[in-house]
Amino acid sequence: MRVAKLLAQLRAETGAGKRAAIEELLVREPNADQALRQEARRNHTPRQRIGALAALQRRPTAGNDRFVLRTAVLDGNADVRKSAVEIGRAAVTDEHVDYMAAGLVHSNPKVRVRTAEALGGLGHPAAIRPLVLAGPNAAAGLAADPGAG
Repeated sequence: MRVAKLLAQLRAETGAGKRAAIEELLVREPNADQALRQEARRNHTPRQRIGALAALQRRPTAGNDRFVLRTAVLDGNADVRKSAVEIGRAAVTDEHVDYMAAGLVHSNPKVRVRTAEALGGLGHPAAIRPLVLAGPNAAAGLAADPGAG
């Protein structure tokens, strides 16, 4: 409940200082990981989903970093996906790139394209190899279903 109330304060007119204070409160909120994940997936306001992702990335719970990176592929809003990449960029490792690279061979062309965009946006040197290796297969998948990619 407290997580939702804090996120509700993130509006278009919210200043940078207040946004930072809200994020800090969310980071420090005890046992809030599950609530933040739910808000990051289900909240109707992209700004609030982004706020939840920023707090999750800074929390020490294992798996939060992967959740943020999954959001960079799965969220329906391009701004949220782009923000998830920016949020996750600072802490990305080779293991994260390997985890994300699996999306390059997903059966859904939209997931493949979004994964490639996310890996490119992360700017990690380890992302180059899986992106290059996926290149020849990407065209074949899009040719089979040109409206899906």
